[in-house]
Amino acid sequence: MPRTRRIKPKESIVYHLITRTVGKEFFLGEVEKEHLVTLLKELRKKYFVKIYTFCMMSNHFHLIARVLDEESVSDEEVRKRLKAWRNPAFAGVAQNIVKYKAKWCDVSEFMKELKQTFSRWYNVRHKRTGYFWGDRFKSVILGDDRAVRLCMAYVDLNPVRAKLVGKPEDYRHSGLGMLASGAARGV
Repeated sequence: MPRTRRIKPKESIVYHLITRTVGKEFFLGEVEKEHLVTLLKELRKKYFVKIYTFCMMSNHFHLIARVLDEESVSDEEVRKRLKAWRNPAFAGVAQNIVKYKAKWCDVSEFMKELKQTFSRWYNVRHKRTGYFWGDRFKSVILGDDRAVRLCMAYVDLNPVRAKLVGKPEDYRHSGLGMLASGAARGV
């Protein structure tokens, strides 16, 4: 039976994104969580995604992210990002602008690059092969500001529920933990 197509509305949408390691194994240590945060910081410079908050746990992670729609992104902004990520001559070709605007405004493309890049890094670092992530990532569309705030609280409380810290702001691998340490919450 084919899998169900992911719902991707044609407007700017806030998602709760969740993905787990294969077999729910506890693969993510301190170094791995830091690397995931670093990757998020890098990919937000390419993709038209605003990370509101996140939480990196030992066997999964959560993101609350707004993915911009193609209509709200200018061709000039795509050109700037193409110049930064590709050969500058590549940025002047109109078909490349259309192609990359569509790609960089797509939640599936964002998660695919994040997960694949991290998996390759992890497998090289730990001299292993095979899958790192379990099933497809889960995405929940958050309809309004109240839903976004409630979901952010849920994500921020993950390490407290797991008994890793007493207060969510004490967990350094989360948006709230970064905010408490003086950094920007959403990477």
